[in-house]
Parts: sequence; structure tokens; C-alpha cells
Amino acid sequence: LARVAVGSRHFGSAGGLAGAALFASAPLVACLFGTNHTDLFVCLFTVLGVGGVMNFRAQGEGDRGVRWLLLAGLVGGFAASCKTGGVLSLAVIGAWAVWPLPGARGGWPRRLAAVALPAALVAGPWLLKTWWLTGNPIFPVGGAFFGGKPWAREYAWHYARLLQEFGRPGGPLSDYLLSPLWLTLHWEEYGTTVPLHPVWLALLVCLPLLGRRGRRVWPLAACCGVFWLAWLFTVQIARFLLPGLAL
Repeated sequence: LARVAVGSRHFGSAGGLAGAALFASAPLVACLFGTNHTDLFVCLFTVLGVGGVMNFRAQGEGDRGVRWLLLAGLVGGFAASCKTGGVLSLAVIGAWAVWPLPGARGGWPRRLAAVALPAALVAGPWLLKTWWLTGNPIFPVGGAFFGGKPWAREYAWHYARLLQEFGRPGGPLSDYLLSPLWLTLHWEEYGTTVPLHPVWLALLVCLPLLGRRGRRVWPLAACCGVFWLAWLFTVQIARFLLPGLAL
């Protein structure tokens, strides 16, 4: 429903329904409906947060527009509270919120505050609790930067080694460039027993053909690209990529 609402507002009813149907019909998404993984909740809050930023950018810097940023920050905080990977969703929402508006100068501190304050109220207690218990606010990742208590560092090290067994990390450059193809054809290497939607690969191939006609699509494609790059260079488990593909 979130995908329908956001898509219909900015791409018409047909675009909203098509996008929602594409995401919901992916075998991996259907498989996650019957699990206790929180990835689909992160997808929900990512779509709502990005949709809030899109509404803000359509309405401008007025009070009504800033209200959309407050909502985007709120649901971005929910995403960061679901799991550590949701911090990336919050970062993407915040980065697009402060990105300069066409024909406007300055104003980014106000936009950043509008996203950061509600996000901090929601996600802050969870991150502080994790930091207090482990010494690392985004445990079990980020240990190289934040450090942490000795037991937490050891656990994070073993966890990181386990995660390196998924996908094709550290391989030749061709593995990174062809990762969309490998993920589509060899999904079992990426921590899943069911495939992603092959239509996503076809859409990626067709994306450059949009040119200027896709000016409303390119920002979403850029957000998805951020998720993809983060996924490539961190943990290549298929379900961790879903928040970007939900866009």
C-alpha cells in the first residue's frame, strides 16, 4: 500500500500499481512474509521516508513542505530502529532531503534538522542502548570504526567472517560489475533459497534509454544505487538489498 500511495502521487495510478505489483510479486518478498526477519519493515519505512522527501521537493521550502521532512525523519528513525541496515535508509533519506532544490540556495541546515530531530527521538534510544551494552552503537557491524567492548569486538569479528561466505566479495572487478546478473542467475550464493524478480534486471538494462524523460526516475535510481554499492562492499545477502529495490 505504501508503494501504491507514493508511486501514484508522483507517477500516476498505473505507475504506483505497477511498482507495487513488481515488488510484491518477487519470490524473495513473498518468502519473507512467513519469516521473522525485519527487512520488509525496513522496506516500508524506506519507501515512506523517500516518499516524504519527494513530496517536500515537489512543494518547496514552505511550512507545509517541511512537515513532510518531519514525517520522513520520523519513519527514517523507525527504519534505523528495525535493524542496523536501516541506518543506511535514514542516511539516504537525510542526504536527499538536504540536496539543493532547483533554483534555491541555502536552507540545508533547516532541512537537515527537520529530518534529524524526529529520527534521533525515535532511533536514538535504541542506538544508545546498543552503545551502552556493546560499546558500538551499530553493533555487530562498524567495529573497525567504533571499536567496542572486548567480547563485542570478538563476536563482530566472527560475525563478519561468517557474512563473507555470502555472494562474491573480494572477487575480480567483473564480479562487481556483473553483480546484478549473478544475483539474478545464482541467487543461492546470496543467502536465499528463492530468486529475486528477473524483471528488475530488465529494468536496469532499460534505464539508460529513458534519458531526460526519466528525470523523475533518476533520483530514485540514484538512491537505489547507493543501496546497491553499500550492499556490494558490505554484506551480499539478497534480502539486505530489498529496501533499495523497493524504491
